Amino acid sequence: MFQGILSWFLGGGLNAIGNIVTQIVALKQQKVNAKTELEKANIDASIKMLEDQKEVLIQGTKSNVDLYSRLFLMIPIGVYLWKFIIWDKVFNHLTDGITDGLPLEIWYLVYAVFGFYFVTDLTRILKR
Repeated sequence: MFQGILSWFLGGGLNAIGNIVTQIVALKQQKVNAKTELEKANIDASIKMLEDQKEVLIQGTKSNVDLYSRLFLMIPIGVYLWKFIIWDKVFNHLTDGITDGLPLEIWYLVYAVFGFYFVTDLTRILKR
């Protein structure tokens, strides 16, 4: 479970690349069975998009700066949310855990960090 959460925070890693390759193979098989040129063109566009996503993931693994910056931003927020959800809400009957609420400004920061995480990946894909 921890590995799945960590891989989600770090952008999916090799599992994401494997999933993309699987989707590309499936689309190429669909292209062979496509009957019209329009279907083939749509499949080609989907294949191109997936290949670009795969390339972005591969390029992202070449530098550890991206990895460490994501960890630096995501770990404190992940720890707080984990403590709040798991410790205070799920195991409240055992722990009587109480976490102070975050001010609205901090929640805006949390939204910005999560948004930045997803927007940077999206802009890398669209940039190509």
